[in-house]
Order: sequence, then structure tokens, then C-alpha cells
Amino acid sequence: MAYHANGQLMDAKVSAVKQKAYLKSGGTKCPNCGSASISAGSSEADGTSAFQDVVCLDCGSTWTEEYKLARFGDLKVPTHN
Repeated sequence: MAYHANGQLMDAKVSAVKQKAYLKSGGTKCPNCGSASISAGSSEADGTSAFQDVVCLDCGSTWTEEYKLARFGDLKVPTHN
């Protein structure tokens, strides 16, 4: 059995078609029913990844979004006199 970083049991692999459609929507639609009525909880970081639980308010499906560290920006270095 495989587990998410948050300790929840992962379901069977999601089809590549559903993954692609979800990413194309920018994560704004339920991968099960296509509803835009989704709500995301707080995110949890684990090394170079972050995870966020999401729920569809229409069909009740739940899933976890995964984010990967890609870069950083707005570095401000203090000046020392």
C-alpha cells in the first residue's frame, strides 16, 4: 500500500487523462465530476514538496494536490554598514 505524505492511503492510480485534464484546468475543476465548486485546505510542506487536500462540494470527492519547488524569488539581502 502507498501513502501520501500526510499519512492518508492513496487510491488506485488516477488515469493519465484525468491528470492531464486537471492540470490543464489549473486545478480549478474536480477531476471526478468537472465541477468548479471545490475547496482547498491549508498546505503542508515536506522537503521540496507541498501537499494540499481538496474537496469537491458537489460530488464529495477528495484528493491531494502536490506542488514541487521550482525556484525562489524576491531575494532581499540586508546591507551591513
